Amino acid sequence: MYADEKIIPHVFQALLLVGLDQLVLNEGWDMGLLRPEDILQSSYYSIIAEEVRPLGITHQQIMLDFLQDLSK
Repeated sequence: MYADEKIIPHVFQALLLVGLDQLVLNEGWDMGLLRPEDILQSSYYSIIAEEVRPLGITHQQIMLDFLQDLSK
């Protein structure tokens, strides 16, 4: 489990069978696909914000763990 009293992580994995433009964001204000390089450098360019945005430490760790599991 990830220790952060402000975050309760819920992580789901599924094949993406439609374009990103067909997904509906019901929570938050930005959504995108991140490259492993983005995750490693802990930031990504947000088209909506029109700036480089940081990843939360816990969120970054969840994604890094996922990438590590994929390589096993």
